[in-house]
Amino acid sequence: MPVYISVVLCTYNDEKYIAESIQSILDQTYPYFEFIIIDDGSTDETNKIIKSFVDSRIILIEKANTGLIDSLNIGFARAKYDWVARMDGDDISLPERLETQVKYIKNSVAVIGSQCALINENGDTIGHTWFKSKHRDIIHFMKIGLPVLAHPSVLINKKMFDLSNGYDKLMYVAEDFDLWCKLSHYGELMNINKELLCLRKHSSNISSLKQDSQFLNTKIALFKLKHRLIGISQSEYNCIKNNVESSFIYKRVYNYRNINDVRNIPLRKMLRIVSFVYNIIYYFFL
Repeated sequence: MPVYISVVLCTYNDEKYIAESIQSILDQTYPYFEFIIIDDGSTDETNKIIKSFVDSRIILIEKANTGLIDSLNIGFARAKYDWVARMDGDDISLPERLETQVKYIKNSVAVIGSQCALINENGDTIGHTWFKSKHRDIIHFMKIGLPVLAHPSVLINKKMFDLSNGYDKLMYVAEDFDLWCKLSHYGELMNINKELLCLRKHSSNISSLKQDSQFLNTKIALFKLKHRLIGISQSEYNCIKNNVESSFIYKRVYNYRNINDVRNIPLRKMLRIVSFVYNIIYYFFL
C-alpha cells in the first residue's frame, strides 16, 4: 500500500519561475500525491500560468493576499494525507525527490529534509547546502541559530504538525525555524544526504528583504525552544521580544549578523568565530 502525500506549494507573483516549479512536481517518479497550490493574490501572470496546467492532482486555492504564513496554514488544513511535502513557487524539485523521501518515513520522524543545490535567477548552480543529517546534530545547530533545514525541501508529519499548532503568524519570516523548534518536541528532525531540490536564491527572497525581522524572530524561536513554549499570545510575544532585545548578549550577536558583507577574508573568519561563541552564550542566557 503506497504512502500518499499532500504537496503544498505557496506562491505570490512568481510568474518567472512558477511553470518550472509546478512541472517539477508533476514530473515526480513517485505518483501518489495530491498537489495543492495556494495563490496568495498574485497580481502578475502567476494565476494564469497555474491554470494552464491540466492535471487531476492539482487543487488550486485562490485567495486574497494575506501572506505566506496564512497560505501555509490553509494548505496544511486542506491536505488530506498524513505527510505533507512543502514547495515554493520559485524552486525546483528533482524527479526522485518524493520517491526518496518516502523511504525515510517512520512514526518517530517529524520532518524529512534534504540537501539542496543553490541556484540563481537564471538557474545556474551557485552553491550547495551542507545541512546536518541527524536529529542530535540538527538540534545543536538550531541552538546557535544556524540554518538546519531548507523549508521547500521538507516532508512533514501532519499529525505532529497539528500538535505543534502549525505556523505561528507572530513569527514572521522565521516561521519555518520556529516550526522546526516546535516539532523537535514531538519527533525527530532529519536531512537526507542527497540533493533533492534546487533552491533559488535571488534578491526578492523574503529572507533577503526582511533580515532584521528574521534575525529577531529566530532568537525568539530559540527562547520558545528552551522554555518548551508551543503557542504564545501577542502580549507574550511582545514580552519575550522586549526581553530579547534588551539582552546585552543579543546586541552583541546582532552586530555580527551581516558577516558575509565583510570583504577582508581573515577578518571575516575571525568575526565568524566571535559570532559563533556569542551565539552559544546567547542560548544559555535565554
